[in-house]
Amino acid sequence: KSAAPTGPVPPGGTITYTISGANVGGSPARGYSVTVDGMPRNGILIEDTIPTGLTVTQVSGSAGAGTVRFIYYDGTAWTTLPSTTGLSLVGDGTRKVGMLIEGTGPFFPQGASYTFSFQARVPASALVGTGYANFAIVRFDANGDGDADDPGEIVTTNTTTNTVAAAYN
Repeated sequence: KSAAPTGPVPPGGTITYTISGANVGGSPARGYSVTVDGMPRNGILIEDTIPTGLTVTQVSGSAGAGTVRFIYYDGTAWTTLPSTTGLSLVGDGTRKVGMLIEGTGPFFPQGASYTFSFQARVPASALVGTGYANFAIVRFDANGDGDADDPGEIVTTNTTTNTVAAAYN
């Protein structure tokens, strides 16, 4: 997990968060059932809670196997994003943005990698020193039992922190 810039960000500025990883296990990874748009879908889920007050404006990503779907959690359910740009998803501590790498069976081979990025705008009215801590979670099925509840199947990234810098006129 990384954030750019790595340090302070000005009021009204943008933070780009990037989650990158790879299957470094001893066998292909499997997806698990995730309900999106009211329908079960099978895949590897990369999810990131939008920091309170930030506005996600764009998402992007890729995966070395499977099909990529960009999704949004409104606090109740996951839905497919209608677009990857021109978004206005405001974080409130419960809303998430994500990438579902869809596939069936052991579809994500050893060495396959993924990258998920999103841009989040800092409010122009943000107070100097306000901190935005952020981490992501990756969920998959490693043992083929159909869930992502077993040890090692939920991976939490490192936490990045940006603070609002002073703005001068």
